[in-house]
Amino acid sequence: MRFVVVVLEPPSSDRTRKIVSLLEELVELGADVSVYFLGDGVYWVVKGCLDRVADGGLKFFAGEGDLEARGIMGELLSEKVKILPDVIDKLVEEVMEEAEMVLSV
Repeated sequence: MRFVVVVLEPPSSDRTRKIVSLLEELVELGADVSVYFLGDGVYWVVKGCLDRVADGGLKFFAGEGDLEARGIMGELLSEKVKILPDVIDKLVEEVMEEAEMVLSV
């Protein structure tokens, strides 16, 4: 099953444990998952934040604009995340054409 997960909450949020649990459960199910970090969710892209998330079957995306607005650049970025100048376009395309389920957390 193909999932798209949109993460708007920073890793310092009260919901962090739930987000990590959700992603781990989807990996255990063998789901194909794309995770989009938008708004304050881009703080997950800082090196080390995604280490607690099993990445089997997960693809991570973030937008340049959100990262630049928060001063997250260069060596601060996790190598696990693909940075896109047009992340919203990619998100909309994937949601409309490929995803079977979309979750926003």
